[in-house]
Formats: sequence, structure tokens, C-alpha cells
Amino acid sequence: MSMERLSQQVDAYVTWKRELMREITRYRSWLVTNRLNSEAVEAKLERALKLLRTDHITLAFVGEFSRGKTELINSLFFSSYGQRMLPS
Repeated sequence: MSMERLSQQVDAYVTWKRELMREITRYRSWLVTNRLNSEAVEAKLERALKLLRTDHITLAFVGEFSRGKTELINSLFFSSYGQRMLPS
């Protein structure tokens, strides 16, 4: 996968998160307007929004010993430095 393609996918993910946050906010307003809100629902919606506001992504690289995981990580994230950042 090229860095451009990876960047496009990350941008699409960020856009999806923003749209989901907007829809949750609209849903919350609808619940309040229609007097259907409760503390339990409000807490769940707030928890969802808080999670969506974080910019934390966890990536896992899994494979057998000596199969190129470190090389992949170095090429994806550190190629612009011109040297390896992680040992192989």
C-alpha cells in the first residue's frame, strides 16, 4: 500500500468519525426535544462522543519470527528519515 493510499484511508476514517459525532449530537438533541432522554442514555452518548474525540489508533503487526514486521513498520512510518528507526 502506498503512503498516498494510507493517507486517503486515514482521512476517510477521520471524516467518518466527524460525521458519526455530528449524527450522535443530532440524535441527542432529538431525544431532548421529544423528552425521551434519560441519564443512562445521556451517559452512553457522552461516552461514545468522548471515545470518538480521541485521536488514538492502535495498530498491531502480527506474524512469525523474522517475517518482515519491523521492516514494514520502518517503511510505513519512518521512510522519510532515510534510516531505520526500529531495529530489525
